Amino acid sequence: MKKHQTTNSAAALTIAALVVSALLLAACEQPAGKTLSEDAALKTLSVSAGSLTPAFSAAAADYTVTVANTVESITVTAEAASGKAAVSGGGTKSLAVGDNTITVTVTAESGAVKTYTITVRRVDASTKFILTAAELAKIGVDSAWPLAGTYVLDADITLADWTPVGRSIWKSAGTPLDPDSTPFTGSFDGNGRTITLQSFAAAPVAVDKAYLGIFGGVKGAENAKAVVKNLKIVSSVTVTSAPGTGQAAGLIAGYIYYGGIVAECYFTSNVTAQGITDGAAINDYAGGIAGFCAAGGGGDNTEGFAPANLKSCVALNPSVSAPNGFERVGRVIGDSTGGVSNTFGWTGMSVTVSGAAQTWDGSGAADGRQSVNGADCVEKPAQSLYEGLGWDFATVWKMGSDGYPHLIWE
Repeated sequence: MKKHQTTNSAAALTIAALVVSALLLAACEQPAGKTLSEDAALKTLSVSAGSLTPAFSAAAADYTVTVANTVESITVTAEAASGKAAVSGGGTKSLAVGDNTITVTVTAESGAVKTYTITVRRVDASTKFILTAAELAKIGVDSAWPLAGTYVLDADITLADWTPVGRSIWKSAGTPLDPDSTPFTGSFDGNGRTITLQSFAAAPVAVDKAYLGIFGGVKGAENAKAVVKNLKIVSSVTVTSAPGTGQAAGLIAGYIYYGGIVAECYFTSNVTAQGITDGAAINDYAGGIAGFCAAGGGGDNTEGFAPANLKSCVALNPSVSAPNGFERVGRVIGDSTGGVSNTFGWTGMSVTVSGAAQTWDGSGAADGRQSVNGADCVEKPAQSLYEGLGWDFATVWKMGSDGYPHLIWE
């Protein structure tokens, strides 16, 4: 009996010793007071196509990405901020047309979980992404790139010797668009990208009564509007016209016709309308954004389309000038019959005709011309001005260190 008790006592002592050893070892490996890491944040998050909107931030959990129809898969790469956290949900994912939800999960050492969600929108085949000047030039020329198509600019591009998209020609006061005109009637999203317009090609400039800009004319179709939006333009351009041609020149469009919309764009370029005179009167128009905007329910709006709308744009270009004389020159637009709203022009912009300051601003004119100069603003307006115009600074834009709006991911 005693022998059995002794054996039990020895076993108990051995177990106790093992427990004490384990506790001492644990105490050596984990100092008193240490807790498991709760860090479930990401350090980096990136995609192989498109760009995250907004730009990645460990605190932001929801993102969107838009990719072309040709992108059939996307690779998501994610790294945890803590070396003790685990990440799941990354890798290569197949994309269906439309919205695709990708979830990336970070599990901290403590078991805490944080989820990041990426919504990848793969556009349908009717939407084309533009990456080069050559692709922009295809619009209205290549049958696969129709004037009524839907386009997204996905890279900064430079245009030299440019032929405007959507050939448009003025005919008469009663018929502002010649029947041979082929204006842009689709949708163009600048996507916050930059177009540097350097010069126009000689051929379109030589056309009598031509409308000149990145787009010659922007015109809606029945029950549908043509839209150009979310674009910034830099550089300077000079338009030289023949005597008495009646041209209209602007950086976005020469002519915004009924049913056309130009919105949320800004400009830091000079516009020089260099009319060549032979003593005859010049009946031309030039503006920082567009040459002419036609709006109204009657008159030459014989097709019954909705009024044109130039809105929420800001002209910050140093100058608009017509050294040899133009009939109408303004900070924002050369002339209009209405449809211009919520536009601004830099008060320091030089607007001159034949070397003299242009004093006419179109407001209150008997013929309905209005808003050619827009409201006054400083050279580099605060973010609040753009927000007041409806610009999206939550998911699209941010203010850059240069004082101008930029895409939020830049």
